Amino acid sequence: MALLLFSSCGNDQGNLFHVDIVDPLDEGSDISLIQVSGGSFLMGSALLPAYTIITSPDGTQYLSYNPERPVHSVTVQGFKISTREITQEQYKAVMGVNPSKYSGMIDLPAEQVSWEQAASFCNKLSEISGLDRCYSLVNWECDFSRSGYRLPTEAEWEFACRAGIPGEYGSAASPEDLTRIAWFSANSGSSPHQAATLSANAAGLFDMQGNVWEWCNDRYGFYNCNSQTDPLGAANGQFRIARGGSWASTADDLRAAARKALDPKLGNYTVGFRIVRR
Repeated sequence: MALLLFSSCGNDQGNLFHVDIVDPLDEGSDISLIQVSGGSFLMGSALLPAYTIITSPDGTQYLSYNPERPVHSVTVQGFKISTREITQEQYKAVMGVNPSKYSGMIDLPAEQVSWEQAASFCNKLSEISGLDRCYSLVNWECDFSRSGYRLPTEAEWEFACRAGIPGEYGSAASPEDLTRIAWFSANSGSSPHQAATLSANAAGLFDMQGNVWEWCNDRYGFYNCNSQTDPLGAANGQFRIARGGSWASTADDLRAAARKALDPKLGNYTVGFRIVRR
């Protein structure tokens, strides 16, 4: 497949940008990013209890704290975010391989991509586009001052998912309303679906909830209760965050505040990603 990069250009409103990576003779879609204006919002959720008591097989009890708490005020700068999850064709055009389990259809989301592979995709796309790569090849730290592509922070992801709408499900008014914008256990038929076949959320983003979980840049950790600007997550930790739920998830995982901790070295057929840049 030819790799044709890089006509990044705005639309008439100046907020939609394209990265041309798919040969025009092939089917499929190039990467489109939309400008999200910065702002402040309440991150997290108080829907679930602050902690639950877990009893181990030997009878020992311990507290499991709710990682969605405390609800706290966050401000994010404006950023560009891909309107769709990165597709298998887009991933193969950049990386030369398609690791996905569910293949054979144009514009299915790339899955079975580890966090490290997603970060490598961002670096490679940045290099091809003539931008500075954000991720260190030594320790995978992200340099946010650089111009290239990267994974969204948790704060950026949740801000884009909520799209200025209060409530647990972002642009969906209820769990039942999720079927309008999300593929999950209630309507997916137990498999992922082609990108952007349902309605976009209020920010113009497709599949922010459901279809595949989406890697975020942050390491997993508990929230700081103080007001913050552009938080970057825990400084240390074994796991990275995924957001949004998947085709196999219940509605609970599709809540805007729901978090999942995963091993960054492992891929899973319910996990993919989308990209951002400033």
